[in-house]
Parts: sequence; structure tokens; C-alpha cells
Amino acid sequence: MLSTAGGLCGGCFCKLLTESAFSLHGKLISRLHEAAGSCRRCGSPLLAEKHDCMCCRDHKLAVPVYGFGHYSGALRRAVLLWKKRNNRDMTSQLMLLLLWMIPTELYGLPVVHIPCHPRNRRLRGWDPVEHLSTQLAQRIGSRHIPLLGRSRRSRVQKSLNEKQRLENADNMFYLDSRMPVPLHLLLIDDVRTTGASLNAAHRLLLAGGAETVHIFYLAQD
Repeated sequence: MLSTAGGLCGGCFCKLLTESAFSLHGKLISRLHEAAGSCRRCGSPLLAEKHDCMCCRDHKLAVPVYGFGHYSGALRRAVLLWKKRNNRDMTSQLMLLLLWMIPTELYGLPVVHIPCHPRNRRLRGWDPVEHLSTQLAQRIGSRHIPLLGRSRRSRVQKSLNEKQRLENADNMFYLDSRMPVPLHLLLIDDVRTTGASLNAAHRLLLAGGAETVHIFYLAQD
């Protein structure tokens, strides 16, 4: 497993020798922002997109969704290192990517995560997105609420095509009845493909009493 004692580069996620990951992270954001320009529809800064931001291009969700970039290159390597090799030290650096996207006026809102399939949690021994959401909540002065549960009857989304993902998402989640649903919250995920999981979770949260759900994720596949 890759050692992170010296930190990881914010651009390529390789081990650092002389410069902190936090300073490089800031430089990476600035360079991406300057190079990519702004969305021609809404004016939001672009990162990995061309012309239109992911929010404006999205037609599967009726609410704005915000992703840091495409699931490729350095970002893909970082997510794979984090999830497939169980490198929990990556969580704090990936959290910074989410933090950059979240407006300060949303700080303090409760954070809810998209839970992984129970089988994956059992195999890994942890839920990476839950870990990510917990650290994010601490950083923005909020609390993480494990409000969503994942049905054991649902299938793992990665193995399905788009039509199957949409069908599988219908009964994918349930709300923990012991916890009240906040009126306003942040919903966090790692990689978004068709949007089926986020759409299902969003509908369920609204049905449970939420009024506003702000959705953020790391990468669009």
C-alpha cells in the first residue's frame, strides 16, 4: 500500500517529498479554473468539462448536482487507491475537492451519504463515502447523519447497464426511522454514472420530509 507519510500530490496523487498536499491542492484548483473557463449557460467555473458544467448538462435530476471532474486520469487513480486498496489516508485529500465546491452559505447543513452495497462494506470493512462524509461534516462545522440504508436485495450498480441501474434504484435505499430527516441537507457520493442512485436517494429524502437537498460528488463516469 502506498505510504502517505509525506502527503500526496493534489495533481497526480503521488507521494510528496517537499511540498504539502494542501498547498498543491490549492494550486491545482486555481490552474484548472483558469484553464477551463466558465459554463456558457450559468457562468459557473468549469473543471474537466467543456462549454457546459455538469449541472447544466444533467437531465436525469430535477435539482442541481455538482461534481469535481471526470472519472479519469489523476482523479480516477485517487479514487481507486482510496476504495480498491482501502487507503483511508486518501479521504482527507478527496474531502478537499468536495470542500472547494461547497459554498460557505451551506456550511453547517447536515451531511448524508450514499451508502455502499452491504456486500462491499463487508468485504472492505468500511464504507469510503461514509468516511468521506464524516470528515466533510467536521470540516464545515456540521454533523454527519447515516440516514440512508442500502437494501440487501438491491444489486451492485457497477455490474448493471443503464436500464438495469434505473430499475435497481427503485428499491435501493430506505430511511432509518430512528432519525428525523433534516429540512435542508447535503447529499454526498463518490462516482456518479447514470445518476440513478442519487435520483432514488433524492426522491426518498424529499418523501421523508426534506425540502432542499444539495448534491455533491467527486467524479462523473
